[in-house]
Amino acid sequence: MRAWISLSACLLFACTATLPEGQYRCAGDSAGECPEGWSCVAGRCRSSASPDGAVDRDAGDGDRTDGGENGDAGVDAGGDGGTGMELPVVATLVPSDAPEAVGSEFGRALDFRGRAIAIGAPSYGAASAEGAVYVFEASGFRQVGRYSIVSSGSAELGFDVALSEDYVFAGRPGANEVLRFDTRSEEVFTLRGGGGFYGGSVEVLAPDQLAVGAYRFAPAAEEDVGAVYRLGFDGTPDTEVGRDGPPVMGDVFGSSLAVDDTARWLAVGAPSRGSQPGFVVLHDLMSGLSRRVTSPATGDKFGVSVAFWGDLLAVGADQNTSGSSADGVGRVYLYDVATGAPAGSIESAGSSDRFGASVCAAGTTLLVGAPLARGGRGAVYAYGRTDLVLVAELTPPTDAGQFGRACAANGGTVVIGAPLSGGGVATQTGAAYVFDVGTLGGR
Repeated sequence: MRAWISLSACLLFACTATLPEGQYRCAGDSAGECPEGWSCVAGRCRSSASPDGAVDRDAGDGDRTDGGENGDAGVDAGGDGGTGMELPVVATLVPSDAPEAVGSEFGRALDFRGRAIAIGAPSYGAASAEGAVYVFEASGFRQVGRYSIVSSGSAELGFDVALSEDYVFAGRPGANEVLRFDTRSEEVFTLRGGGGFYGGSVEVLAPDQLAVGAYRFAPAAEEDVGAVYRLGFDGTPDTEVGRDGPPVMGDVFGSSLAVDDTARWLAVGAPSRGSQPGFVVLHDLMSGLSRRVTSPATGDKFGVSVAFWGDLLAVGADQNTSGSSADGVGRVYLYDVATGAPAGSIESAGSSDRFGASVCAAGTTLLVGAPLARGGRGAVYAYGRTDLVLVAELTPPTDAGQFGRACAANGGTVVIGAPLSGGGVATQTGAAYVFDVGTLGGR
């Protein structure tokens, strides 16, 4: 096995990076939340060298383009209570080796932590689908790293990705592995599972602990039961997460993972491929106990995506039809994390758009992806905490494809994956689009 790695060792948390002007918000005219030597102008951090608060960004090395180049990219307010505000795409992220990355599904998986954005391209390598992972800095949105492993089979490196302070973790489920790339030494460490598409989902739980899903795990010849494991960054100990109920064929337990901001709760999605309803397990990382919330419907893929939204858990069911005559409308359910009690739901206004295929929270704003909306271009909808009002709609460029397939947020900045996009570079290379939603959903 041979790895190709290039990454700035001071990328993630350890050093001070240069921030793009105007990207970060500040309160009033107080510069306390801005970098040293910068000032707060009209609620945005600006350097004193920038006249009249003008934003000055260069396009980098061909791996990032400013938003708006394709005409209609941006955020359009929609629905009752819409703000009427339009927010531009802050940046379009594409792989530096775009001609070779056609069909790579760049943007299928995302993680955004600290000053880094990790983007998976699991189909990279044409027919071989060996996969690749790219890392961008969150300050200037430049590509600073690319990981790939030469393989002879369909390993799908980057099927899911997760970031910690010093490591980039990438699922390689075609080989039943998770690879740990060290950003300091460029060492590659392999965490091997026992099968079942191990590495199909990956989530960092703590500074030294990881959760790995193997949603095709099949004990006793029962297909697609699924399993999730908690383990250290060195692979030990390896303990299985309980599901608060008997394993059933077709559960696909571990299809999605999310950890809350306090690192107390792990959510595990089991969207079910059988006739039984999907469910999500809330696993207490302190006590080790698990509690299940179950879909009120069957066949809706409840649990295909999960995200924590403050004290609420958001669960995507992208094939839900309850409450509507439309086919495959999709719905997002909300639950109180502490009690598991239902706290509302959001239904798509369209049909067959896979509304709920991805969910992520940016402060008080909940983002819901619908990657098959607009004839497959995709869309992402933003909701506020108050009465779950639709406050905006993120619309992709004209060459987008499956915009909303993945979503990751850090503060008020959101990255949306569109694995079949052109990104202004090459057809179906894939792209990720950066938006600043700020406090769109309320304070």
